[in-house]
Amino acid sequence: MITNYLSNKLKFFSFLLIVMVVVLHSQNVYNRIGGFNETEGLNYILQNIISGGICAVAVPMFFCISGFLFFYSGIASPIDYIDKIKKRFKTLVIPYVLTSAFAIIFYFLLQIPESTRKFFYNKLIINYSISELLETLLFNPLAYQLWFLRNLIIIILLTPLIYFLIKKLKLIYIIPLTLCWIILSNKTPYNILPTLYFFSIGAYFAINNLKAIPFIDNLTLKRTLLIISITGWIALILIRVIFLSETHAELILNNLSILFGIIALWLLYDLSINSSLQKIKPIIKPLIAYSFFIYLFHEPILTMTIKLAFAILGKNTRTSIICYYSLPPLVIYLTYYIGMLTKYKLPFLYNLLTGNR
Repeated sequence: MITNYLSNKLKFFSFLLIVMVVVLHSQNVYNRIGGFNETEGLNYILQNIISGGICAVAVPMFFCISGFLFFYSGIASPIDYIDKIKKRFKTLVIPYVLTSAFAIIFYFLLQIPESTRKFFYNKLIINYSISELLETLLFNPLAYQLWFLRNLIIIILLTPLIYFLIKKLKLIYIIPLTLCWIILSNKTPYNILPTLYFFSIGAYFAINNLKAIPFIDNLTLKRTLLIISITGWIALILIRVIFLSETHAELILNNLSILFGIIALWLLYDLSINSSLQKIKPIIKPLIAYSFFIYLFHEPILTMTIKLAFAILGKNTRTSIICYYSLPPLVIYLTYYIGMLTKYKLPFLYNLLTGNR
């Protein structure tokens, strides 16, 4: 049974990590968005530190939480496993397919007028073949944030094997997987290795009924570990961004910084954030309820807004800075209000899209 404290902690992280994902996707110093490209300077460094470094922990931490929640209540029989799969079909597969379809329709409509068609650099939807439409719908969604759900669906199909490996091999499974992820994380199709690794980490703690930091109950030791993890997290990010950009060592340092970051955030909640939440609770409580909807629909709204801003204000550093620091909160609140309106006017559709969250 998940305690009230842990439940509140997971709800808080579900919102915080969504915010971090939005900030991560706001990075615009590469040619990926708006045709603007910047490879040096303070703006480039800060965006890489914040989005490419600090916010890089968001998706891995989501996978950890997903693995933990899948196995936390235990799997006593094949019936339990089938029930979990049925539930995930409702909470993952249906939202994934519907949101992916929405993105295709949204892009198609935007590509009809000449005035907005110029913002699209790839093949137009109207020129897609049936097989390309199906591939886009099911495997390579235009709303690219959906890769998280796609990978989670794939990994959940592998949960009987993951359960067996963790139950029988324990750390003999986890340690080699950790080394493989650190060295080879970006060399697997669909980013499946990072998904498997972090889902397995969460599953390991749930299956073995361990606390998040099982070997530390002493408050002083926890504070010491927090200081070490924050220092290591920030130091590795700075070294990677400033000194080792675009090298193989950059990948390894990035992966190590993610591990430090997850530990730091988890401990920071226990030692600081939880006691401070009451001050900001009235602000974030309504948003927390719509975290999943914000995740589903912040893209393609964010990308299209960035492209529009570059078209109107010019492809320069000033526009990049304005977009990077102003659009994340604006898009979060816009998506939040769209979610509220959908829930009020079309509750059946909202429940389908969010899996009754």
